[in-house]
Amino acid sequence: MRQMWKGNEPLLSRLSHRNWMVWFVLMGLSLLWRSTGVFLGIAAGGLVAIGGFYWLHHSLVGTLTKNPSCPAARFMYPALLRLAVVVGMTALLIASGRVSSAALAVGLSVVVINLLLLALQSLLKGGLEG
Repeated sequence: MRQMWKGNEPLLSRLSHRNWMVWFVLMGLSLLWRSTGVFLGIAAGGLVAIGGFYWLHHSLVGTLTKNPSCPAARFMYPALLRLAVVVGMTALLIASGRVSSAALAVGLSVVVINLLLLALQSLLKGGLEG
């Protein structure tokens, strides 16, 4: 089963690096607002989103390599735990009042923005290679 992941490692590595690049660009753009709440919202939201992406990747690889006959059962509980952690962290950030809710939503969209950029790139280049 590990063989299945070998072909996707360059893509996953590229996604991982570009998550950080998108996050840094968004944080740089947030400085234009000159608001601590906007900067902290994007920074914290991006860290939560990127952390969730790493956790998801680790859970999927572990589930598919350790027990390929029944991956859904082994993946369900970590997925629910990850969801609870992301919701809890987001709720704490909003409740603190130190972050802008809109900026937090933008920060949480780092991975989504990255995936949209990848889709656009693959449409323009005609594939995921390169």
